[in-house]
Amino acid sequence: MNAFRRMPNGRLATLEGGGKGSAPDTPDYEAAARATAEGNLDLAKYTTQANRINQYTPFGSLTYTNNRSFDQAGYDAAMAEYERELAARQEMASRTPSKQYWNASAGGEGGQYTNALDNGLTPTWHSGAMSRMFGIDDLQRPDRADFYGDDNWEQRVELAPELQAILDQQWRLQHGLFGAQDAALGRVQDVIGRDFDVSQLPAGGTPLDLDSIPQAGDVYDPTQNTNQATELLMARMNPELDRQYEMLRSQLANQGIAQGSEAYRREMERFGQQRNDAANQAALHGIGLGMQQQGQTFGQQTTNRQLAAALQAQQFGQQEGLRQGRFSEQAWLRNLPMQELAALSGGQQVQMPQFPGYAMQAQTGGPDLMGAANAQYGADLGAWNAQQAQRQGLMSGLGGIGQAAGAYFGGPVGGLIGGAAGGLLGGLFG
Repeated sequence: MNAFRRMPNGRLATLEGGGKGSAPDTPDYEAAARATAEGNLDLAKYTTQANRINQYTPFGSLTYTNNRSFDQAGYDAAMAEYERELAARQEMASRTPSKQYWNASAGGEGGQYTNALDNGLTPTWHSGAMSRMFGIDDLQRPDRADFYGDDNWEQRVELAPELQAILDQQWRLQHGLFGAQDAALGRVQDVIGRDFDVSQLPAGGTPLDLDSIPQAGDVYDPTQNTNQATELLMARMNPELDRQYEMLRSQLANQGIAQGSEAYRREMERFGQQRNDAANQAALHGIGLGMQQQGQTFGQQTTNRQLAAALQAQQFGQQEGLRQGRFSEQAWLRNLPMQELAALSGGQQVQMPQFPGYAMQAQTGGPDLMGAANAQYGADLGAWNAQQAQRQGLMSGLGGIGQAAGAYFGGPVGGLIGGAAGGLLGGLFG
């Protein structure tokens, strides 16, 4: 059977199983697990390297470099040891008597060392023989690849020459603006360090003061001015009514209608109704004139009040507008240094180039040496079990042959012969 063991070079090798009839050796599972882990690590490193794809576009490039450290001191020490050992072996070879030579026709595989004196031959020097004799050819020269450290990947992005020139120009401009930026920053710090002063702003407008404007007109009051208008009308109409009254009395007297008669009473009653109608008309007309006069007064007073309120509103708006304008001006002046600093510090910047995607190397597992060791052990164990079963069957058959031989002779002698024969056959084929 085969079992895993660790070789000096770190790899796994198989060993022949135990002796004849012995059970298979248990695999070195720790070594198999370590070898599996090393395989996974090697594959992970390969996957990482496979995915380090350099990309080049019209706008720039993306490249990878593995900056592994090199152990120069270790390499130099190994080379010095190699050269020292090589010189020592060459020195020993040069001082060794040449009674041995390399006989290419002797031996089983391409020759062997032959003692020239023992064979009656003349001793000769042979450089190849000396190299093999002192192991000069077996010396391994140090390999530089063995003295590099772990992977140390570096990713580098480079712009296209035209974009790099624009970026360089922007940097030069930014560098040239350092003085102006410092000055602008000083102005910003000076402005920000001072509170916003509103004491120098014009005062705000005065809100509407109802007490300072004319009162509104009064509503119609029938007790005002109406009687006066009626009296004025009656003062104008009474002389005419009195004249008409006297004329009526004279007319009635001339007509022979005596005072106190029925006809006189009717005429006087009719005239009284006319005089009363005239008084009522004068009263109604006086009310209309009073209403007109009070309405005109109310309109004038209301208009005066509205004009006064509008004037105050206009003055308030003008004052507020003046204050707001001065406030905006001071706010703009306060913000101006920050705008200047932003203008000096900003500007369109060169953007990093964009790189297209690509198919990535998938992460896969390394060789399953643990599983392989377990499977090999299972197969060897099964084969051993089959051999044991076959051997048991053969032993049982040989025992039957011995018993048959003993039966042939019979008696105690036959039993002795049968047991001896069975044991002998079992020892031969077991």
